[in-house]
Parts: sequence; C-alpha cells; structure tokens
Amino acid sequence: MDSIIEKARKVLALVEQGVEGEAQAAKFALEALLKKHGLTIEDLKNEKRERREFSIKSRNEILIFNHCIINMFGHSSSVWGRTYTYKRDYRHVYAEMTDIEYLDFKPFFEFHIKQFRKELKKMIAATKTAYINRQNLFDPNSSEKEDDRKTSNIDMQELYRIIQIMDSMESASYHKILSE
Repeated sequence: MDSIIEKARKVLALVEQGVEGEAQAAKFALEALLKKHGLTIEDLKNEKRERREFSIKSRNEILIFNHCIINMFGHSSSVWGRTYTYKRDYRHVYAEMTDIEYLDFKPFFEFHIKQFRKELKKMIAATKTAYINRQNLFDPNSSEKEDDRKTSNIDMQELYRIIQIMDSMESASYHKILSE
C-alpha cells in the first residue's frame, strides 16, 4: 500500500503532466488529500532531513523500531542508514527523516509499539501462570482440589496460550540440600 506522501506525489505528477480534464480532476483530488492530512505542495517537494526522536520503554523495543523502519522504507533507504541510538540512552531512538517521512512513519510506529507492549504484557502474565502451574507452586496444605487451583476465570484463548507455554517449559524439581 502506498503511503500518503507517495499517493500525493503521484497525484501531483498527474496535475503537472496530465491533460486538461485529467489534470483538473487530479488537482481537486490533490487539494482534498493535502487538506485531509494537513500537508502542502511544498511539503511534497521538501527533501530536508531532520533528526526525529522516538521514545521507547526498553532496549527490546529498539528491535520493533528498526523493523518498522525497514518495513516502511526498506534496508537500502536513506532513513535506515540514518537511524541510531546512543549507548547510554536506551529510552530514545533517532532517525533522520523529512517532514513527510516523519508524518508517515510516526503513527505507524506508535501503532506497532502499542501493540507490541500489549502482546508482551499478555505473554508475561501467561508465562507467570504457566510457570506456577508447571512447577506446581501451590500451598501443599490447601484443601482445594488440584484442578480447582489450576483453573480460574480465564478465556479459552488465554488458557491455550498458557498451556502452550507450560508445554515448552522444563519440568524442574527443587531438592533441598541438607548440610552437616
């Protein structure tokens, strides 16, 4: 799917190179597209790059940022070649982008980082539950039946995820070492 900028640039080319009615229709379409996204024709022609800052919460999110850059611009793009972090500052990543590239990329990245955080939170919760159940870390003196301890009010999708994680875990046993 073309980005907003790419679409606008194609329509602009049609305005500049089209014939009579085609050029006129393209002009109206371009005006509507620019107005809808708060852009100008100068924005479409601007190639000046500026350093853009993006906030992340962990070093793991740099991977998501990098893959968003690659997905939108490709490995061979000038944006990918101008993406960087600072060793001591893992809360921010930077990329040199034009205004148009930034307007395209920012909501794309924000969507994916939000989705990543949501999925990670679900996976961590499922992993905790799976570990507790896999290692049977319950009160041995409890009067509850074993099956009652392991089930709670969770949906089938979450239960399936927990079972998959449990199945992938090693069944470890703790052995108390008696010292002399």
